[in-house]
Amino acid sequence: MRLSALAARLIPEYLASGDPAALAPYSGERFRARFVSRLWMRRLLSSLRHPLLVEPAFAALQVWPFRRVAEQVFFGRGSFPDVEELALPRRTYTLI
Repeated sequence: MRLSALAARLIPEYLASGDPAALAPYSGERFRARFVSRLWMRRLLSSLRHPLLVEPAFAALQVWPFRRVAEQVFFGRGSFPDVEELALPRRTYTLI
């Protein structure tokens, strides 16, 4: 939802100018450093392709301490980017 709000603020400028640079603040590269653990967890889970590996892996995520790790990675404070930290100027547009 937060990135959707950011996109809604950037798209009118892009549509008006046609300049791809207007979409630069939407790049996920700005958030990558903060989400190393999430990327690691996604890689680990995506490497499990066979159902006989997937089921035990997800079952393990229900057991402490793995559950705690999964909660922190996917739902903990700071697990979602806060777009306001980007300090983008708020623009207003008039629809014609």
